[in-house]
Amino acid sequence: MEMANYACYNVSFGPSNNIWMADDIMIKHVPLLCLQIAYDILVSRLFYFVLKPLHVPLIIAQVLAGFTLSPSLLGNFEWVFSLFYSQYGILAVETFANLGIMYYVFLSGLEMNSDTILRSRKKGTSIAIAGIVTPMLFGVGFLALQQKLIDKNDVFAQTPKENQGEAYLFWCLALSVTGFPVLARILANLKLLYTKLGKDALTAAMLTDAYGWVMFTLLIPYSTRGGKPYLSVISTLMFIVFCFAVFADVVLELSADFVSGILCPVYFAGFGFRFNLPFLLKQKNAGLMFLVMLLLCLPKVLSSVIVTFFFGMSARDGVAIGLLLNTKGIMAVILLNIAWDKRILDPYAFMVMMLAIIVMTVMVSPLINAIYKPKFRFMQSQLRTVQKLRFDVELRIVACVHNAKHANNMIHVIEATNATRLSPIHVSVAHLVQLTRHGTAILVSQMDNSNSTIGGAEATNYGSQLEFESITNAFEKLVEQYNAIRFDISSVISSYTTIHEDIYNVAEEKRAILILLPFHKDYSTIEDAPEIIHNEHCEINKNVLQKAPCSVGIFVDRGLGSLLEIKLRIIMIFIGGPDDREALSIAWRMARHPGTQLHVVRINLLGKAVEETKLKMEKSKSRHGMLSTVIDNVMQKELDEECIISFRHKAVNNNDSILYSEKEVHSNTGEEIPTLLNDIDKPGYDLYIVGQGSGKNSVIFSRLLEWCDHPELGVIGDILASTNFGTQSSVLIVQQYLVGRKHVMRKCHEVKSGTENL
Repeated sequence: MEMANYACYNVSFGPSNNIWMADDIMIKHVPLLCLQIAYDILVSRLFYFVLKPLHVPLIIAQVLAGFTLSPSLLGNFEWVFSLFYSQYGILAVETFANLGIMYYVFLSGLEMNSDTILRSRKKGTSIAIAGIVTPMLFGVGFLALQQKLIDKNDVFAQTPKENQGEAYLFWCLALSVTGFPVLARILANLKLLYTKLGKDALTAAMLTDAYGWVMFTLLIPYSTRGGKPYLSVISTLMFIVFCFAVFADVVLELSADFVSGILCPVYFAGFGFRFNLPFLLKQKNAGLMFLVMLLLCLPKVLSSVIVTFFFGMSARDGVAIGLLLNTKGIMAVILLNIAWDKRILDPYAFMVMMLAIIVMTVMVSPLINAIYKPKFRFMQSQLRTVQKLRFDVELRIVACVHNAKHANNMIHVIEATNATRLSPIHVSVAHLVQLTRHGTAILVSQMDNSNSTIGGAEATNYGSQLEFESITNAFEKLVEQYNAIRFDISSVISSYTTIHEDIYNVAEEKRAILILLPFHKDYSTIEDAPEIIHNEHCEINKNVLQKAPCSVGIFVDRGLGSLLEIKLRIIMIFIGGPDDREALSIAWRMARHPGTQLHVVRINLLGKAVEETKLKMEKSKSRHGMLSTVIDNVMQKELDEECIISFRHKAVNNNDSILYSEKEVHSNTGEEIPTLLNDIDKPGYDLYIVGQGSGKNSVIFSRLLEWCDHPELGVIGDILASTNFGTQSSVLIVQQYLVGRKHVMRKCHEVKSGTENL
């Protein structure tokens, strides 16, 4: 038979004392092994790069790399097959592959969070149980249907009668399991890792994966003849104890990249090599077999929809979770490989299930994007601003920190925001950690602390764990001091280039009104001490400002003290626009504390200072016309006046600790603004609150923008944050949420370049 020639080879061993008399391994075997490894790695990476827009997991790319050498493609050419799979190299490459898969399974076990398995909630457990039982039941019928479709005269296609029971066991297990590590990486790529949907799916996947390994340990050794099942059970129990007892991160840090990047591609490529598509198409009922393959995708989706319905979730969420739980991984691959080696499954059943595994895993990301559409989940976020928040409603803040120092700085800002029983504050602390390897995000994603008041979750490596504990302890003390403040904390681990999307998801999940970000420069309170610059943090801040689902504040700390130790002196600079109105709302909220003093200074632009840039006027004419520009300017001025009048009526007239004054600027040269700010700063203040003000299009701000080192802070914020300004005050720069805010930073750069022609 054609396929038998590819599957069989002779292996002979000499006496043990002749081991050193064998062929020269370095000359005969190692070059071929290196060629096979290099081919599998390079081709799998090529597939992974090509399929990256579809978020296809690396394991699928590695299977496709092996498929290229199968009888369906390059395997048709004898010289190609002989080059990569000669009789001298098959044993070596299979030994190498099996060694890699053993280590990969070991690392996959370390990545699991035992606490989450033991403390899993009713919803995740119910979804997992339904996702196991339903495919097991449906799988029996699907395999029976598949076996009726094959040609009865094809002896090679028949499963031996003595293996029928094992065939159903392997088939149903492969259908019911979920690839937990693969799913975690898919959720990370889709930026759903820290959402409720992602947590529910990941918890169910972890339980399903744990079930799969237990079943694999207890049943598979007994279903294959000639082995020693008790040794497998004992070694697996020892492995489970090891996973519970060890500190796993050290092993993962040292081994994960080598195992996943070098060892595993060979094993998965060998799995893909066994797929012979022409052999399947020769069957007269091949079309019905492909239909069976598609039907195999339905049981988990149906079970998830039914279970989530009883928990009050939408059908869309149920379908999404079912699709996610269809993700297959190493467990399904191992099961099918064992079934192939032991001839437990006939070749047609093997290839139908193999094709189903590939289809299930590949279609997850595109279908989730098409059906679930996570970008449009929270339409109510348009109202998430401090200005529109009533004083008797809880203020929900996402505080992003990179280290314990940032946490202490944020705590002082939150203290100043004046939490009361009537107007409490809920802080969601997001500990931002750069993703340096694949396993880190998986460990942290399992931490279910969304309802935690004082944190308590564990971090992923020794360095970040110490930071995480320090941050948690700092916020615990805050909660002890202020009964009106509660918090939860989680680590957000992702690549710094995309971590802003995770921040968006956290803000949406927590229904946040304000995101607080630390400035990327750390100023020391010691004289002549150099400032510490983190340019990667600057890029994060810029990215967050682009499409944030709520208002954003960037905090520049210069030693702002605790509200328990000082009487806070705040100054707010109001020029106009939505950002300044949001900043005034925050300042007003802070001023309600009896020990806080607030001075609001309104700067009126008069004369030439009001002139708009030529670039703005040209765009207004071409896009909306001059009339719409005038209407917009008039509307903004009316909103500014309404905001100031309301502030003066409710705050200034009823509180002696709140002052209000006005200054005027007439020139458009840009020199008056810094001079005016220096005069204002003479009394000395603890905190400046200003609007980011990217929407200001007057000539004076356009010219000042040319000299901005940090355009994400806006003109006024950049001046105040500059060491040349001389102030020792901390600064909070505020951006209000607006539809279309994604163009803000681009507009800043356009205006900056456009002013060269003025």
